[in-house]
Amino acid sequence: MKHKLLGKQNLDNTYLLIEVELIPESDKEKTAIKHVEAMDADEEQRELIDNYLLFGLNIPYSIVAVKRQNNTRFILKATSK
Repeated sequence: MKHKLLGKQNLDNTYLLIEVELIPESDKEKTAIKHVEAMDADEEQRELIDNYLLFGLNIPYSIVAVKRQNNTRFILKATSK
């Protein structure tokens, strides 16, 4: 899986919102993203997406929460490391 950072917005001195688009490279990744959005993902699909968002983005922020998802785009609440 790959990703593209689409933007960021400061919420306050501690938190910011980051918009990320996940770019699936396999049918397994496409299916996982779709099922996570529909909230019917199995454990493996959820772990695939969670692990990528937490460890695969390689951004200088710590992800606190996923605020929302629209297809392959995720809005993440983060804090500076």
